[in-house]
Amino acid sequence: MITAIINARCSSSRLPFKHFEKIGNKTIIEIILNTLKKNKFINEIYIATGPYNKNKKFKLELKKKYKYLKFFFYEKENNVTERIYKLSKKINNKFCVLISGDCVLIDNNYIERLYKTLSKKENYDFIISKKKVQHEGIKLFKTKAWKKVNNLSDKNIFQENPGYIVQVKPQKFNILKLNPQEYELGKNSRLSVDTKSDIDFFELIYQYLKYKKIEFSFKNASKNKCFSKFNYINDHVKQKKPNEKNLKKFYLITSANKSLGLGHFKRIKIIEREIRERFTANVDIILLDSTIKSETPNCKFITKNKFKNINFANKRYYFIFDLPIEYLKTLSKSILKIKNLIFIDKYLQKKNSLKIIPAVSFKSDLKKKIYAGQKCLLLDREIIKQNQINNFVKYKNKKEYLTIGGTGFSNSEILELSKKKNLNLILSSLVNKNKIRYFKNSGFNKIFIDPENIYKLFANSKKIYCRFGVTTFELIALNKVPAVLYKYENNERLKEINYLKSKKMINCNNKSQLDKNKIFINKNLNYIFSIIDKFVYD
Repeated sequence: MITAIINARCSSSRLPFKHFEKIGNKTIIEIILNTLKKNKFINEIYIATGPYNKNKKFKLELKKKYKYLKFFFYEKENNVTERIYKLSKKINNKFCVLISGDCVLIDNNYIERLYKTLSKKENYDFIISKKKVQHEGIKLFKTKAWKKVNNLSDKNIFQENPGYIVQVKPQKFNILKLNPQEYELGKNSRLSVDTKSDIDFFELIYQYLKYKKIEFSFKNASKNKCFSKFNYINDHVKQKKPNEKNLKKFYLITSANKSLGLGHFKRIKIIEREIRERFTANVDIILLDSTIKSETPNCKFITKNKFKNINFANKRYYFIFDLPIEYLKTLSKSILKIKNLIFIDKYLQKKNSLKIIPAVSFKSDLKKKIYAGQKCLLLDREIIKQNQINNFVKYKNKKEYLTIGGTGFSNSEILELSKKKNLNLILSSLVNKNKIRYFKNSGFNKIFIDPENIYKLFANSKKIYCRFGVTTFELIALNKVPAVLYKYENNERLKEINYLKSKKMINCNNKSQLDKNKIFINKNLNYIFSIIDKFVYD
């Protein structure tokens, strides 16, 4: 029989607590456990993780639901190979299968064939496929063989990557080869979860198979060509190399409050995600005098005075600003000291800085390192996933919404719109409680405050009223024609609005021209970050 060892920990640098992210209605770790429980050759399952104080969530979340599940906590967090060895000494089964806790689609058929083949051969310790296969995160071996793996893993790189020594020095081990089946062949997609885009990849597969009324499994996903069908959603993700060092450091500086709205902050969050997924780098968001209160280890609130204390001269530090020009001017003395500088939208005149202007009516000036226009629009990658789901999920309810964003409208404008029948109101976290109470008595059908499924809600709409801003472009990218209210906009914004109106992308009932003018986010993001990549890594 086999002992399954699920190797996992909560402290992922890119996506903390990723094992508890949901695909459909189940978390990743639940999907893996439910799959392994069905395997007739597996009679013992361990979660092998780091120190208890950092990883107790596994036990707290899973113990009651999976009574058969065992837990092994090991204090040396980064000595993963040693962790598996110490656990192996407690195991009585002759064979173990090491499962990576971030690989969602574990295939029992593959595990069973590995086991049946290896169990018949006394002189072999490991078994792998003869050809490249789609499977990830599955290593089947004789339990006693891990002692040799641990003894040979004398460097940190081998301790941090369990079994990597077998790949680097295969001649040191007795390795049996398995003939894979047709549905397992190929290696065109990432099947492990390191980032939010990887979650989106599996969510698309789940929704597609659900639409087809097929069980969410490796075999069904492979036979329905889901890996190649949806791999564009995470093919930009850079896999971290085991020995990668000298990481770049990015500081992303922005703000969000009632006068500025949420647009600058939303764009910085998009940039943060893309950098984490595309580059091997450390990223910190700095919010200056912001009213948003969602501080995390990588998102810090500081005042403009404290901002001046950062080491701007370090050549490995890169600073990306998305702030109004008034803010930039107050910080100009500090900004001019920066060696590596990228401006989003508004910028100061600084030699060798990169400027990206996400505005459709502006043109690029490459001599001055100014990139502008529709292809420079920074929009949420979640829209890509929603657009794909829209291809096979048909929404029945068609409702009208007013979304007021961060800065909102005047009360008179909102009251005028509230007279429309069955109009729903979408509010942001910046709207205070008194205003929310006021709006609830203003005749709106329903009020949503920071809805999690905002793009699904937009996709399932008949008409949406909004102010000009990031939401406008998000709606166009979702193949919607928003009704933009622009009574109090300045001349710069009116120029953008008139451009969009001339292209029939807003404020019109005719959708015939929308497809050719639609914003394709994946192409935009690839273009923008190829510019940033060249600026940073050349």
